[in-house]
Amino acid sequence: LSCPSLCRLVAENVHVSPPDLFPSWTAAMLGNCPALSRLFLDCNNMRFLPLTPSLLQLTHLSLYRNELRTFPPALQFLTNLKDLNLSRNSISRIPPWIGRLTSLTSLTLRLNTIIRLPPEIHTLTNLTLANFSNNRLRSLPR
Repeated sequence: LSCPSLCRLVAENVHVSPPDLFPSWTAAMLGNCPALSRLFLDCNNMRFLPLTPSLLQLTHLSLYRNELRTFPPALQFLTNLKDLNLSRNSISRIPPWIGRLTSLTSLTLRLNTIIRLPPEIHTLTNLTLANFSNNRLRSLPR
């Protein structure tokens, strides 16, 4: 797949066998899409997100309903990201580097197992939507 001018990719309910091959398949596919700005990989049983240079241009990323247990470390390098949806995974912790994603305007983390928000969440001054509903939050950072 070569897609030099593709800017939006939706790959939902993709069945790759075995499931552990999905990130490799995704990385190979995304490596050929340098103009990609919107990526929707919902409902794919992904356990991690591979970092490829083309991801660095993303402004919108949805990994809704996968099998993520942690924030994908690759996200900390996506400084152009404006909209991030990691809802319906099994994420229990938001890492401090979330504060580096200062372009975020929308952060949706519904239906995870998050117990607390890191203080760095306050550095996301462009946020206009933050949805943490249906988690296990006990308090908010000061």
